[in-house]
Amino acid sequence: MNIRQLKTSTANHLIADFTNDLNAESKRVVDTENFGSIGHRNFDDVISGISIFMVLCLIAFVIAIAFYTVT
Repeated sequence: MNIRQLKTSTANHLIADFTNDLNAESKRVVDTENFGSIGHRNFDDVISGISIFMVLCLIAFVIAIAFYTVT
């Protein structure tokens, strides 16, 4: 194997490694299987937070009305 073949072989290996890394990285970044579940989980957290906030406001409203009627 001469120097030119060695350089070409090394360059081809580097390009192949880079392509494999790029493909693996793109699959990791754009993973459509888990994206829906992550988005749905965050949406559920937001909805439960809004629900808890509404219940607390309702309780505060009832306490305020009770306090107003007593005084």
